[in-house]
Amino acid sequence: MKTNPRVLYAGTLSVVTSLVLLVALVALNMLIGLIPDRLTQLDLTSNKIYSVSQTTKDYLSSLKEDVTVYVLCADGDASVILAPLLDRFGSYPHVKVENVNTTLHPEFKDAYTKDELDNYSIIVESARRYQVIGYYDMMFYQHETLGQIPYQEYQKNVLPNATLYQYYYQVDVTTAVLFFDGEHVLTSAIEYVSLTSIPHAYTLTSHGETALPENLITYLNQLNFTVETLDLKTGNAAIPEDCSVLLINDPETDLSEEEASLFKAYLAGGGHILLLTNPGCSDLTRLMDVCKSFGMEALDGTLYDGSAYHDTLADYNLYPIPAQVADNTSPVYGINYLPVGYRYHTWFPKAHAIGTTAEAPDGIDVYDLQTTSSEGQLKTGEEMPEEKGTYAVGSIAVKSDTGGKLAWYSCADAFTEAGATSSSGGNYIYLYCTLAYLSDKYESTLGPIYSISLAEPVLNTTQSNAALFVTIGIVLVPLAVLAAGITVWAIRRRR
Repeated sequence: MKTNPRVLYAGTLSVVTSLVLLVALVALNMLIGLIPDRLTQLDLTSNKIYSVSQTTKDYLSSLKEDVTVYVLCADGDASVILAPLLDRFGSYPHVKVENVNTTLHPEFKDAYTKDELDNYSIIVESARRYQVIGYYDMMFYQHETLGQIPYQEYQKNVLPNATLYQYYYQVDVTTAVLFFDGEHVLTSAIEYVSLTSIPHAYTLTSHGETALPENLITYLNQLNFTVETLDLKTGNAAIPEDCSVLLINDPETDLSEEEASLFKAYLAGGGHILLLTNPGCSDLTRLMDVCKSFGMEALDGTLYDGSAYHDTLADYNLYPIPAQVADNTSPVYGINYLPVGYRYHTWFPKAHAIGTTAEAPDGIDVYDLQTTSSEGQLKTGEEMPEEKGTYAVGSIAVKSDTGGKLAWYSCADAFTEAGATSSSGGNYIYLYCTLAYLSDKYESTLGPIYSISLAEPVLNTTQSNAALFVTIGIVLVPLAVLAAGITVWAIRRRR
């Protein structure tokens, strides 16, 4: 059969055109694939899980130190939640993100930690120091009654005992909401490894002090505070040189004479102490002598506030009023400005009053940080006194010539897990701001970075699967279409 030249030409032109278009399509898709995801993907999730806050953007833009973020991945790819976040972090000039295939390099983490790390854990490193972040350290559960619960704690101890919580406390733990805190944790880690110096807080022991809650220590660590215990009764009876703040939390027994003298000299020489006490602390005479050396003293009794707003749960539950000043050089401004601006409040379940001594020592200035309302009453016996007034429950004394500082809150129970829950985290915020102010060398540029709820369903897939879907979409499907076109052309040609 004789072939029609025109038909042959048309068919050949059709095939060549199809091949050219196919090659152009594949090339275009490959070029688009080289564009960073942050430029081609829009975050359409209602909770903006794949976006970063303006706080993080501003901080990373101002970063001067080179930082490397190592992501430990068994398959060489980051998780679907982490990948977009890390891509945005890696777009800044001083942040480099590297995926480490732990299947090929299981020994990589050993240079940083001997602990076992979950898949997708992160190591942040600069020339100064490094920080290891477990994958599940970037998540937590929030419960309306139990407050914030670490992910592992919830999975291992809370959820398996859901029946017991329901039976004994009438609390349904299954209503806890999972939050992703990756941006906050990662940004804080970058700040930590980049700081010229970091604050080091020591907590005094061996006097029956109440240990700081684990979640408070975790919170402070995330805000780049290193927290260690200090026992002056063993070894060298000296305060370490790297001590930014010495924290004394509700001691049951008094200081020794040597310790009292040491603390007085430490404060006079420019040291910083944060004291947390409960009613009854006035019996600790040597500790009170240290306070009096900085112009403050504990008043006997327990405070009651007659204001309806400041006493809502029980007779001695207080919602203290934070002092506010416009002078940004004042310690009151330095401690209260951030939490007041973001409308945090404190909750003191039972507090005593903090007074000033009759004669203030030379060069010592005392400021009120938190007070009752003008309806405050100090109850020392069985009967409620008629006298009402404003009483301090948080104060700070500053020695002007050396910079020594003694901050004091009169309700140590406010800084327990229950206290933090009842204040929606406000008690921890004020404690952190106080520690930050007392740490002169600590200059954090970070503002609040909020966590993201994962309550909404998220489609999970690995980058390997995503690559497979892309291959199918831009290679296999076009080839199938081309094959179908050639088949149709061949059939028509035979006719």
